[in-house]
Amino acid sequence: MKRRRRIILVVSLVVMCFVCDQVTKEMARSHLPRTKALSFAGDTLRLDYTENRGGVLGFECSLPEMLRGPVVTVAAFAFLALLFLCLLLVSRLSPLSDERGCIIRAL
Repeated sequence: MKRRRRIILVVSLVVMCFVCDQVTKEMARSHLPRTKALSFAGDTLRLDYTENRGGVLGFECSLPEMLRGPVVTVAAFAFLALLFLCLLLVSRLSPLSDERGCIIRAL
């Protein structure tokens, strides 16, 4: 895949994920009741409004509240930057398996 096309693909995917994340969070904030769960199909599907104030999987609970947002932001940015660099520097990405179903070794 040409480098320019790969950049456009990666940036598009990141932007789409970010937009979907923010849209679904806003929908939950504006439509879900805070006090009780919405139950559907005999409680097979239940929607509860919950906020995670502890950051990613609660790992930031020990940090002061004013540092929690910046720590998650910097960590996410660093991860995405490394992923983006990897995608730019690797000249050819191979699929996980070939036509015979054999697992191809890592580049």
